[in-house]
Order: sequence, then C-alpha cells, then structure tokens
Amino acid sequence: MLFRIGIHRLPHRRFIHSTKNLSALFGKSAPKITPPSGTSSSTINPIPNSTAAKIAAKIPRWLRPYTTDFANAPFSHLTAFIILHEISAIVPLIGLWYVFHQNHDYIPVDLPTWAVEKAMKVIDKGLATFDFSDYSVSDKAKFLMEGAYAYAITKALFPIRIIFSATFMPWFARWFVVPFTRVFSRSKSRKTKTEVPASSVDAELDPLKTKKVDKPRL
Repeated sequence: MLFRIGIHRLPHRRFIHSTKNLSALFGKSAPKITPPSGTSSSTINPIPNSTAAKIAAKIPRWLRPYTTDFANAPFSHLTAFIILHEISAIVPLIGLWYVFHQNHDYIPVDLPTWAVEKAMKVIDKGLATFDFSDYSVSDKAKFLMEGAYAYAITKALFPIRIIFSATFMPWFARWFVVPFTRVFSRSKSRKTKTEVPASSVDAELDPLKTKKVDKPRL
C-alpha cells in the first residue's frame, strides 16, 4: 500500500518532462557535415592510389600529364603509341632508303660495321621473296646495302622515336583512335539491333506448332 501511494504521489509533470528530455537527447540524429563553401561533391577529387602516387612522383614533371592521360584511357593511348612508333620507324626507313638509292654519295661510311652487318641480315631476310630478276648482282648488292644503312640509322634514332611517340600520343589518341573506336562501336551496335532475335521467331512460330486440329469422334 505504501508503495502504491508513493507512486501516485509522484509529480507527473516532472516525469513527463524528463522523458521528453531523454527522448530529445537520444533521438537526435548525427549532425550533417557540409562541405566548405565553393566546393561540391562533384569537384572533390578522389584520393589517388598510393602505388600510383609513388610511381607518378618518380616520373619527370614534363611526362606526368602524359602518364595521367595514359592511366585514364590506357587502351586508346597504348594503341596511339604503337601506331606512332611504327610510323616513326617506317617513314625514316623508306625515306632514307630512297635518298641513298637516288644519291649513293650520301651514304654515311662511318657507321659501325657490326650495325651494318646486322641490318644487312635483316634486309636480306625481309626481301627474300622479292623479285630481283631485273637487277644484276652488283645492283642487288648495292640496293641491299642502301637498305642496310637506312635500317641502321633508323635503329639509331630509337630514343628520338620514343620521345616523338610519347609526345604526340595524347593528340593522336584524341583525334584519331577515339573517333575510330566510336564509329566502330556504333556500327557494331547497329548490326546487333538489325538482327532479329531467335526468341521472337520462336514466339511467332509457336502458335503454328501448337495449333489444335479438331477431329470428329468416331
């Protein structure tokens, strides 16, 4: 009885007020963190990978823009680099070969002997199926020697060719490789759209297959 009387005598207003304070205290949600003024979620750059950051730190500053573009679009930039590297090898080889063939006096004689011999083997192997029936033995040897000197000089220009390919790689990827891949992907998507799926053909033939024939009962 005393316990019940004590409960009835408790101040209800204070009890209700205290429960409201507790609910207000524990019911508050976590405060929202707003970014500083002048920035948005789209402008905040993600934290780069530690390994990529270490590699980028070791690369010279003038090469960092090219490496960044290569990391963002590796396929197009790698394709552009390979194409430019091949162009930088074919154009000097054919150009120097033509110049040496037209002007035999322009052939540099001070090239290393081992480089000329190695180039001679490559040219001789590459022109194994070429028809030299109209050439005499001396003309054939002269023609192959001109190609060997052109090949040796092109090989010596390897560092310059690498710099050329890396410098023009972003430009070539942007204006040639990427548009070509877009056209190819569009034509491929058009072909897939024009093809009729087999499921639709089966759906059209199903009513013919499942057609019931009502026969009179005997």
